Amino acid sequence: MLSDEIISAIAHFFDEGAGPTHDELGRMIRRAGLEAADPRLGPDGDTVGKTKRVREVLSYALDRDREAGDRLVRSLVGAIKAAGSFRQGSASYAGEQVITAAREAFRAAGYELDPEGNLRPSTLENLEGPELTEAIRAYIRRAQAGSDDAALLVGTGKDLLEATARHALAVATGSYPSTYDFPTTLYQAFDRLSLAVPPQDLAAKLDRDPSRAIEQCLWLLGVTVNRLRNAEGTGHGRPFPAGVTAEQGRRAIQSMGLVSQLLLDALT
Repeated sequence: MLSDEIISAIAHFFDEGAGPTHDELGRMIRRAGLEAADPRLGPDGDTVGKTKRVREVLSYALDRDREAGDRLVRSLVGAIKAAGSFRQGSASYAGEQVITAAREAFRAAGYELDPEGNLRPSTLENLEGPELTEAIRAYIRRAQAGSDDAALLVGTGKDLLEATARHALAVATGSYPSTYDFPTTLYQAFDRLSLAVPPQDLAAKLDRDPSRAIEQCLWLLGVTVNRLRNAEGTGHGRPFPAGVTAEQGRRAIQSMGLVSQLLLDALT
């Protein structure tokens, strides 16, 4: 989820010494495994304020260790919520402008930060139109980055692609049949968007045009990863078991992001 926008938004919760104490920040940074980036531990550490400390550690994580940065962001959100930063009337209330900026930053990353400070992945089923398109794009960015957070573990990789295919059908035709299984939904989405798909009997050769053949292969990629998920995974958004390596899972997630991006690009 980590981005420059999120780093800036989170750091502002600590302006003028607001938010959790330096001691609390230190514990969260250690738990995230980012002590090496903590300017508070440097020779001029006593002069480093909270805002700068948070910004520098998260910026380091953005460049070097996004998973650790994501862990720290979740800890920071929980800590500023506990400190009263989202609660009007609290001495630590961050203000509407800071909270709104944070909510927008997380929304762009595919997360919902509610006015009470609760952070959760955006629920695609509750969105439609342009908001759904933007939420899907945020998930795709995370998938393409190989994110392995709970919202994008391989089972949800299939869910992302199916949600994208259904959205594409709804935009292109006005609706989608809820009775379609995954391969049919994906096939129909490709077909309605004039993207190449292989013959339904899968026996014919790929298109002689290499670009069209790639599109055909992307459809097959989506269906094949879904088969892997059904054969090896626990399904319904849960991760793969130990039989599938982390690299295999990451590659599957990135594949789902690639095919989903193709569908959205064809809509424009």
